Amino acid sequence: MNDLSDVFQHSSYLCFADDVKIYSNIRTIHDSHNLQADLCRFYNWCVVNGLCLNVSKCAQITFCRKRSYELYAYNINSINLINVPHIKDLGVILSSNLSFTEHISFIYNKALRMLGFLKRNCWEFSNPICLKVLYCSLVRSIVEYGSIIWSPYQANLTNKLEKLLKRFLRMLVVKVGKYDINEVDLNVVASNITSLSMRRKMFDVS
Repeated sequence: MNDLSDVFQHSSYLCFADDVKIYSNIRTIHDSHNLQADLCRFYNWCVVNGLCLNVSKCAQITFCRKRSYELYAYNINSINLINVPHIKDLGVILSSNLSFTEHISFIYNKALRMLGFLKRNCWEFSNPICLKVLYCSLVRSIVEYGSIIWSPYQANLTNKLEKLLKRFLRMLVVKVGKYDINEVDLNVVASNITSLSMRRKMFDVS
């Protein structure tokens, strides 16, 4: 892989394990031609080094805040790359409009399913410390992965994520035998559970 940097003459690239991302700032059609030329050189480099490139798993995405823009049909080995509005990169969903709404909805639903799994399978658990450990390990970890990248600034998205903590707190209140919803704040203090928004702020600062 050491000579891969010699392949791209007009573009930049990022590698992680067997994943390669090729990117360039496109302003004119000439920039698109240069990027396509680098894709061709990359494919030839794979052939020379005996690497099998799975073109069906390759895609192109254009990041732009404009409502309308021209799309260039890039190809590898004469196979056109599909143009996608969203793409997952190392566990984070990136959208072409630079919004993380899609990613936040994905992790929210994933964490919600995990919280339901805990509620169904840990109903006999009565130790709040044990439940807190399960929540932090299996639920909170989902909605905190890579948060310094996608941390929302919109109130509706922030409140949406906080619903996960509120659902867990309701479950915790029942476990400790306190059914008064007003005592949720007391359980937060007693269990030392910081809000998700505050934890994201801490991650951003650190």
